[in-house]
Order: sequence, then C-alpha cells, then structure tokens
Amino acid sequence: FTSYEIIISDNASTDGTKDLVLRYQKQGYPISYHRFKHKVAPQRNVLKGFYLAKGKYIFMLGDDDAILKIDTLKKIYQQANRYHPGFMKISVIFYYENLETINDIYKGLLLPSGNKHIPLKYPALPLEMSDKFLEFISGSIYKNDRKLLSYLNHDDVLYFSLPLIYELSFRYGAVFLGNQYIIGRYFETGHFFYNFIEPKFSLDTLLNNAKNYLKDSESYQIFDQKQRRSALLHVVNWRLILSPKLLAVYINKIYIKDKWRYSNAVYYIQALILRLVPKFILLPLKRIYIFWNKKSIKNAIITKDLSYVLKSFINNIQ
Repeated sequence: FTSYEIIISDNASTDGTKDLVLRYQKQGYPISYHRFKHKVAPQRNVLKGFYLAKGKYIFMLGDDDAILKIDTLKKIYQQANRYHPGFMKISVIFYYENLETINDIYKGLLLPSGNKHIPLKYPALPLEMSDKFLEFISGSIYKNDRKLLSYLNHDDVLYFSLPLIYELSFRYGAVFLGNQYIIGRYFETGHFFYNFIEPKFSLDTLLNNAKNYLKDSESYQIFDQKQRRSALLHVVNWRLILSPKLLAVYINKIYIKDKWRYSNAVYYIQALILRLVPKFILLPLKRIYIFWNKKSIKNAIITKDLSYVLKSFINNIQ
C-alpha cells in the first residue's frame, strides 16, 4: 500500500504512548496523533478518529487488538474494490486476558461463516447483521462518509456506532468477511458490565435502531424475539464476571418488554438457573468448551502493547 494513514486517539494514557508514536513517525510512517487531556468515553475517541481520517475507508482497531494474517488488508481492499460497500466486518477471535498464546484463543460467541455480501437498501438488513457482534469496535471498516457521522449515538456505550453501521449498509451495502483475521478481547474483563444497570438498556437501543429498517411487523417480531433469546443465552458468559444481583437486573430488563415471554419461558428458566450456578462449576465447563473450540496459529503472541498492534498493522501494509 502506498496511500494510507494511521490515526491514534490517545485516551489520556500515561504509559509512554506519545513517545512510541513519535518513534514510528520518525521512521516515516504517516501517523496522526491526538491525545485527550482527561479520560473520555470510547465514543469520543472513535469520533475524533473519524474526523481526523482522510481516507476512503476507516479500519477500526483497539489498543489491545492485532491483525494476525499477513493478507488481511489485501482481502479488505479486494472486497472494497469489488462491492464498494458502506460497511465491512471481519469476524473477531475472542480470548481470555490471562492467557498468553494464540493456542489458547477460541472462537467465543461468534461462529465462523463464509464471506457474504449484503446489497444496498436490503429490507432484512438487521436480521442479516444481528449476529455479527456489531458493537465490537475492532474488525469494523466504515466508508468515510462525513455527512452520516451524526448517526453516531453518543448516549450508548455498547451500540453507539450501530445507527451509522445500519445507515451506511442501507445506502451502500455491506460485506462480512467470515474468515477470522482479528484478535479481540473476550468479555472476562467486564468493561461493559455497567450497561446492564444503566436506565437505558443496550438491547432496547439495538431493537429501536432495527425498527427503522424492518418496516413490516412480522420481520421485526422475529428480530425482537431472536435478540431476547440470544441475550438470555449469554447469561452463562456474564455469570463469570457479574454478581447474581446484576444478572437479575439484566434478565429483568429483557423480560419487561418481552411480548413473547411465555414462548421464551424455557430460556428464562435456564438463565435464572445459570444465574445461581457457582463460578467454580461454570469455569471448568467453560474451559472444556474453550479446549474444543480453540484455534492454533504459530509464532504469534497476545499482548496489550501498542507497539505490537502497530507492528501487526504495518506488516500488513508492506
């Protein structure tokens, strides 16, 4: 690649990020750097990156994510030139923060699938996109359409980019790259747990956004029921990081507006049982699941070091 830029939005870090960026800038890499004086929400950092970006597409990576396969950007470039989509999404590999090698990485909650193109102005768009973990920043590629930045939702930490994703996809189409190229962080860190006790529940945000694109009531009802069931099935994962009390709040918020609560009764019973299962029982079961689903890629190490993230990006460019 001869035309590219790297944009870093520094969330008031104190770990020498500025010095690292300066070192790479001196080596000739086109890095635009911005540092907030005080810590701000993730949305502010993402929005700053969007406004600084000059390229046709914006590829999002977190500071603890890395590009594994050397041809990832090439694949993205090929798909962009073929379909000219508004949004592209790469499947994310989740991992436990306390594990060090990629031998311990597993697929997590996102199952692999083949590449898929979704045409523009597709009425069933939310149904097609619902299981792609769109709230996860890394592995998301946005068309740089500044006129649509107002669609970013500043009020919801988890789904703040979803309105923009829907709008870009509806106007220009979308592409999902099923092969897993990006390393992401698994939810064990609990960074998002506070969404469950906020007055504005993130599931409501997801469903309200879908209403704009699922015009007929039957399609929306299918989407609503599917999302509530999916949220209940995720209780087993949240139990590892949340208290039974917070999980009760989580389950109750799913239940309150559920028009299909009786047909979902089995899922509620299962969720309530899992809420009370001790972690020392769940954890071994989870590790067995990891063992059977782990992916092995040689000679790659997981690290939170920003230097490693930059290297993985630069290696893809060269």
